[in-house]
Amino acid sequence: MFGSLRKASQTEEDDERVDRYIGQLKQFIRTYPIGEKVNYYPEYLEKIDFETLILGYEVNETPIYGRDFVHGLDTDMVSFKTEESGEMVTAAEIASFSVIVPDTSELEKTLDYFSRAEIGKSGQFVRGHSITLVSPATEQGPQVIDTTVVRRSMVKRGYYKGYKVVYLEPQLETLSSKEHRKHMRMELSLEGTVYSPIKNSSGITCTVIDCSEQYVGLQLSQLLPRQNIQSLTEGKSVRVLLPIPSLNKTFDLKGNICAARVKNNMVVVELQAIRKDNTYKDLELVDKLDLRSSLIQNSNEMRALSAEDVPTPVTPPAEEGKLYNVVLGKKQ
Repeated sequence: MFGSLRKASQTEEDDERVDRYIGQLKQFIRTYPIGEKVNYYPEYLEKIDFETLILGYEVNETPIYGRDFVHGLDTDMVSFKTEESGEMVTAAEIASFSVIVPDTSELEKTLDYFSRAEIGKSGQFVRGHSITLVSPATEQGPQVIDTTVVRRSMVKRGYYKGYKVVYLEPQLETLSSKEHRKHMRMELSLEGTVYSPIKNSSGITCTVIDCSEQYVGLQLSQLLPRQNIQSLTEGKSVRVLLPIPSLNKTFDLKGNICAARVKNNMVVVELQAIRKDNTYKDLELVDKLDLRSSLIQNSNEMRALSAEDVPTPVTPPAEEGKLYNVVLGKKQ
């Protein structure tokens, strides 16, 4: 956003930046016009498919709910007519631009435990979370764009008075064809041990099948007595030990079970602490990145060994009911 009109003091580079923004904004408005039904998924979780509606735009903190108030899509300068004052605001004068959509938090109740755990306890519309909008099919196929949650609020006046809405700031540079969007994903199959109670000397053998941010999905050994698996219930504190021999390191983690499926021998653990210097400390950003990087390196090495037809330990298949994937390079 630019926050002011073009000025005589602007450089040629500034003008090019403004022109590029205007072009991106026009493309966005054509793809996601007011009144259009679109699909979306939160936090880069493409397996989740929700529907929403573009109720309007907020330009410089002023809502616009009608397509007729958007002008100049076929000219060099798009502009917006504010409904209350009738003032015209050009794209070069925009200090803030958001998309207004309904608060569809209720849709989270339709998800299974694992998907809800992946979104997080606070829900999909936490400030700063990513919401990816997917347009209906066009000549280039469906278009996608990443947006960031700015805020949630209740509309106090106007057409949608009394409705809860969400304001999303579109990251215009991410608008692209869905077929061209590539998220690098990593297949996991790392053996570990889960302990419950935490101080228990004997653990349950498991396989880490997926990982996302602070969550790990564990496939428990099929050979364990049923009562051992049934003891791993939601809310229970556990210790997860993940040795990575190829890197000569071991992650000693604590967390709580946030979802469990006894029938499938699967649990999801929300990680909260890591052992450092003989004591458990809260997980920091560097710890999360260290775990992710180590899993990536281990996965790449296993894949390379497989390509060379070198025998590797056989682990039980865990393709069915996968919970999570590590997503790299979230913004392409």
